Amino acid sequence: LNHPSIIKFCGINFHSFQDPTLLQPTFLMAYHQSIGTLKSSMKEIQQWDSTDKYSLLARISSGMRYLHQKGVLHLSLSPHNIFIDEEKRPLINDYGLWQCFPEAFTNSLKKSKKGEVEAVIHLAPELLEENVRPTAGSDVYSFGILAYEVITGKDPFSAEGKSITTDKLIEKVLSGERPPLDDSISDAMKELLTRCWSQNADERPSFDEILEKISSNFLQSNKKLDYEAMEATEPQETKFNENEARQKINNQELEINYLYSIIHNLLEKDDLSGDTYIPLIEGNILHAAARSGNLDLVKDIISLDNIDILERSNSVFMHC
Repeated sequence: LNHPSIIKFCGINFHSFQDPTLLQPTFLMAYHQSIGTLKSSMKEIQQWDSTDKYSLLARISSGMRYLHQKGVLHLSLSPHNIFIDEEKRPLINDYGLWQCFPEAFTNSLKKSKKGEVEAVIHLAPELLEENVRPTAGSDVYSFGILAYEVITGKDPFSAEGKSITTDKLIEKVLSGERPPLDDSISDAMKELLTRCWSQNADERPSFDEILEKISSNFLQSNKKLDYEAMEATEPQETKFNENEARQKINNQELEINYLYSIIHNLLEKDDLSGDTYIPLIEGNILHAAARSGNLDLVKDIISLDNIDILERSNSVFMHC
């Protein structure tokens, strides 16, 4: 996959960097310098003008259109797994989990309904039902909720600043309730958002249509983007800092080893009872393990039926 709005998967190194005689596969991703995730940058984004906001949404739409053209569903699109670079461009991460681990992904979706609100707030109704039915429209729904956050700066489903419980959120979504659309949102955008988060996945627009509407209706003529040209070329690569990259690798290896020891200690227990916290690295726990290249750790995590591999909080709460 090669698109400027997607963090590029470059390949797999099958041998250890430290000892080439050891088999230790490592997933290789393109290096990008970012100012943080879309979620962590949300307050700063509210200082952007409307054109910059819609340009961001257009670039995300372009990246998602590309993934769908390649037959890849994201199914966990949210502000947590989109990075923002210094030029205000998005970089979509954590895609393809469903294609790689469909059974584990489906089981984790069901478990996430008992977890934190952040784990389910961007999930489409069909992903919250008992029988999970992923479609391309599921990503469109997630985009609609994400776009609402970017445009308004508000947390979806949080009335008057009050948080909502996971059970109440799921009840609202399955009943067809959506975030309120006030007068700060244009009529054209209200219509687009309403279609994106339609209860019926077949009624949601494609990312082709979303990109066309955003580009045509919400971007000033002097700032319109040539998306065909944009998709044909990569953005200028960040200058690679070898020392910084090595330090990040060393830090992640320490964290992975710590995570690995916790998982193995849990598996060796004769009596798993009570609650256990498992520290998270970055993103969700399964992606953290996969990025480490430690296949034993990946297998161990998947084997734990009572762990939510999609959890994105600072720790994973495991009910034993």
